Amino acid sequence: MDYLKGEIMSQNVYDFEEAKGINKKFEIPEETEIIKYMSFTKFINLLEFEALFFNNVENFEDKFEGQMPEGFYKNWPHKSVEVSKQHIKAMNKIRKCYANCWNNFGEIESYALWRIYGESKESVAIKTSIRNLKEALENKDVMVYKIEYIKSYEDKKTDIEPPFYFTQDRFTRVTEVFKHSSYNYEREIRALFYATENVSGKSLKVNLSKLIDEIYINPYAEDWFVNLVNRVVKGKDEIKYKNILKSAIKFN
Repeated sequence: MDYLKGEIMSQNVYDFEEAKGINKKFEIPEETEIIKYMSFTKFINLLEFEALFFNNVENFEDKFEGQMPEGFYKNWPHKSVEVSKQHIKAMNKIRKCYANCWNNFGEIESYALWRIYGESKESVAIKTSIRNLKEALENKDVMVYKIEYIKSYEDKKTDIEPPFYFTQDRFTRVTEVFKHSSYNYEREIRALFYATENVSGKSLKVNLSKLIDEIYINPYAEDWFVNLVNRVVKGKDEIKYKNILKSAIKFN
C-alpha cells in the first residue's frame, strides 16, 4: 500500500479514471438509507461531543480484517505475490485504517443488529443517508464503501478487484472492504480513512443536524427509557425537531 501513483499492489497500473471505474462496484447511491445501532452511552457521547468515532480496524474481532484476499493474486507469478504481501505488511505498520461502520437500512431495522450493537434494551439507532453522512462529516479524507462479502480469503480461483482510496493526486488499494460471507446479515457500509498515528480510534467532528434524520428506540425499551430519549433529544437544539420512533419490530 503506497500513496505513490502507480505503486498500487497490482499487476496492472491504472490511471485515475480507470481506478474510479473499479470503485463503482463498492459505491452506494447517495439516497441510500443507512442506520447505526448503539448503546445509549454512545448516543450521549455523539450528542455531547458532536463527533463520530472511527475505530482502528485492528480492534475489530474479525481476524481477517485488512487482509488481501488471495483472489487478488490470481495468475500472479509466485515471486510477485510474495513481494506484494511483504509490501502490504510493511505499509500496515506505518499507516492505520480507521472505520466508522453503518448498516444498509432496507425497509426495516434488524433484530440481530439491535442485540449485537445495541448491547441492551436501553439503546437507540440513528438513521441517515449516504449523502447526509458525507455532508455531515465534510471531510475529504473520508471515503464510503459498501462491504463485499466473500466465501473464502484463501480462494485463488475467483478474481478479486479491491477498490481504491484517493488522497489528492494519489491513490492506493483498500483491503478493509472485504468480510467473510458469514457476516453478510450486517449489510455493512463503512466510512474510512487512513492515518499514520497508531491509536485505538479517532473522533471526527460531525454536523448533527445533517447527520441524523430519525432516531429509533430499542423494541424492548420500557416507557421510562422512551421518555428519557425524548427529553434528551428535545434538549439538543441541533436535533430537537427530529423524529423519534419506537422500533417497528413486533414480537407479538
